[in-house]
Amino acid sequence: DQLCAAFLVDLELSVSDEAAALLDLRISPVVRAPAEAEVKLFGRIAYDERRVTTITSRVAGRLDRLFVDFTGAVVSKGDHLAEIYSPELLVAQRELIGAANSQANMPAGTSAAVRETRRRLLDAAREKLRLLQFTDAQIQAIENSNTPEDHLTLYAPQSGIVTDKLANEGQYVKTGDALFKMADLSNVW
Repeated sequence: DQLCAAFLVDLELSVSDEAAALLDLRISPVVRAPAEAEVKLFGRIAYDERRVTTITSRVAGRLDRLFVDFTGAVVSKGDHLAEIYSPELLVAQRELIGAANSQANMPAGTSAAVRETRRRLLDAAREKLRLLQFTDAQIQAIENSNTPEDHLTLYAPQSGIVTDKLANEGQYVKTGDALFKMADLSNVW
C-alpha cells in the first residue's frame, strides 16, 4: 500500500489545455470531509388508510341533489354532501311524529306502564332516525314542526378531499351503496 501511494504521488500526468477542457478535468486539493451525494429516487404518495372514509347511503332512494359533484372537491366536516329522497324516510319520520304526539297528548291519569311504553316508543323512533343519519337537530326540528321531511341531507363526517365520486345526481341507490370516498390529506404515506 505504501509503495502504491508513493508511486501515485510521484506520478505526473500532463494534459494539454484542450484535452483538459474535453475531459472536463478539474483540479482541487485533497481534503478529509464526509462524502456528499445527491440521489434522485422515484416514490409514490398514498392516502393514510386510517384517514379515508366511505360515505354510504343509509336508505334506499333517489339522489336528488349532489352538493359535491366532482372528485377533488375540498370538504369541511359538517358540509352538505347530498340530498336523498326516500319513502322509507317518510315512514320513519311519521313514526317519530306519532310517538311524540302520543307522548305529549297523554291523559293525566295514564298508568306508569303506558307512560314508559310510550317513552320507549319515542326513544326508538328517534334512534331509528339517528341510524338513518339524521342529526339530533334534524330530529328535534321534525318533532317541533310536526311535519315529515321527504329528503335526507348527508353531511361530511370529516374534513378532507373527495377522492372518488361513486354516484350521480338522479341515480337510485340501495341501502349501503357507496356514494363518496373522502381522504384527510393532512398526513399521507
